[in-house]
Amino acid sequence: MTDLVGYARVSTDKQDAQAQRDALAAAGVPADQIYVNSGLTGSNRARPALDAALAACHDGSTFLVTKLDRLARSISDARDIADELTRKGARLSIGGSVHDPTDPIGRLRGKKPKLSPKIEAHLVAEYRSGNYSIAELAEQYSVGRSTVYRAVQRAAAADSRVADVTLTMPRDN
Repeated sequence: MTDLVGYARVSTDKQDAQAQRDALAAAGVPADQIYVNSGLTGSNRARPALDAALAACHDGSTFLVTKLDRLARSISDARDIADELTRKGARLSIGGSVHDPTDPIGRLRGKKPKLSPKIEAHLVAEYRSGNYSIAELAEQYSVGRSTVYRAVQRAAAADSRVADVTLTMPRDN
């Protein structure tokens, strides 16, 4: 049994899976552990090579795919596959980004990211410093750019409410 199992898929017979095979081989997947479906769409869950690749996974192995759209066409299908790998104790690597169910942070992947108020305040402070872009902060905090935008907008709205209250407070004479 090997620790690396690769999966590639092309939707039509006119497409070539060689680029995916090359990327998987470059990641260290042995040629005999690269499973390829040709002419099958991602929406078709009956994919023999995918089933064989999943069957080859075991506790401690890593299932590699070059891109998420080569693995699944729907979030629910991708989640089902990730759950199956988790039950087996295998990790999922998509384009080099590894989901490890044994790691506390890895368990959070695939779930909607949430920031604690303290972390959100730190993120906003870093954004306001001008040293980081929205994209850099999103990557650093492992959240989507929209999460960073919302945090910055909430902070700006809170700042404007504080300013409004300050302006409307009567002064003691």
